[in-house]
Amino acid sequence: MKKNLFCLVALMLMALPGVARTQFPFLDALDLDVTPVITSGATTVSTSSISEIRVKLTTDQSEKLLGGLDNYENEYDGAGIHIARKIAGGNFLLLFRVPYPDGDLTYLVTYDKAGVMIDYINTSDWCQDEYFDLENDSYIMYDMKWGEFKDADKFVLHRTVSRTTPAEVGNPKELWSQQRDYYYSVDANGFFTREKIVVGKVKGKKYTKTDLVTIDLDEFTCYVPKSAKGLVGNLHQLCLAKDAPGDIHTMFSYVAAALYRGNKMEVLNFIYSNPKSPVVGLLEFAVSDGNIEKYDLYQAIAALPDGKQKTALHKLTAQWGPAGAVG
Repeated sequence: MKKNLFCLVALMLMALPGVARTQFPFLDALDLDVTPVITSGATTVSTSSISEIRVKLTTDQSEKLLGGLDNYENEYDGAGIHIARKIAGGNFLLLFRVPYPDGDLTYLVTYDKAGVMIDYINTSDWCQDEYFDLENDSYIMYDMKWGEFKDADKFVLHRTVSRTTPAEVGNPKELWSQQRDYYYSVDANGFFTREKIVVGKVKGKKYTKTDLVTIDLDEFTCYVPKSAKGLVGNLHQLCLAKDAPGDIHTMFSYVAAALYRGNKMEVLNFIYSNPKSPVVGLLEFAVSDGNIEKYDLYQAIAALPDGKQKTALHKLTAQWGPAGAVG
C-alpha cells in the first residue's frame, strides 16, 4: 500500500508544471516534455524524420528558447524540437525547425544548464530549399539528406546540391549534383567548431563557376557556427580566387554585410588592417545599396577602442553611401 501511494505521489509531482521530468531541467521549467526526442550515442536524423513537428513550441516557449537567434521573429508560430541531447560540459544540444514566411529553417542550438543559449548553426531547410533561376531556366535545389550524430560532441551533416530542369516543361532532369559533408565538434563550453567540409566531385557537366561559388558563399551564412571567427578573411581569399566569377558581385556584397552584422568588430579590424582588400569594396556596395546603414557603420566605428583605427576608418568610409548622403 505504501509503495503504491509513493508511486502515485511521484506521478502527481511529475505532472506539475516546472517539476523535473527529464534530464533537461530548463525545458521542464517551460513545461516542455521532450522525452520523445531525447537521443544519445550514435543517432541518424533524416529529412523525412523532421518533416513533421514532434515537440511543438508555444509562442512563449519559442521566444524563450529562440529569441537569441539573429533573425528570429516571435510572430512566426509553429517552431518545434526534433532532437534533444546532453553534450560535453553538462550542456545541451537541441535541433529546431523554425517556420518563416519564405520557408522553414533548421537550427542546431547549444544551451547551458540554466537554459542560456551558447551557440547555434543555421542549417537552412532540411526538407528542400529551392529557387527558380530565370537566367538558366532551371531550379537550383539545396537538399539536406541527413544528419549523423556520432557521439556527445561530434556530428556530420550531409547535403546534396543539385540543379534540375523545371517540371513544367516535362519530366524534371537533373543537370548536375554535388555532395557536401560538414563535420562539426562541440567543446566543453558548448561552442561549435566546423572542423572541415568534404566537397564531393560534381556529377554532370551542365554547371558554371557561378553555381559552385554560389554554394561557397552560402556556407558563410549557413552551416557555420554563430561563434565562428576568421570568416571575413576567408571571404577575402574567395574574392581573390582565380575562378571566382565577376557576375555575382551583389551576392558577395550580401555575404560581406551578413558577416559585418554578425561580428562588426572583427570586420572593421580586418578592413583597417587590409584597406585594399576586395572586402572593402563589397562593404561600400552594401552601404550604397542600403544593406548596411551608414549610421550603424559610424556607430560601430565609434565603439572601437583605438583612436587611430577610428580616424582611419572614418576616412576610408567617408564617401560611402547613396548620392547626397555621404560624409
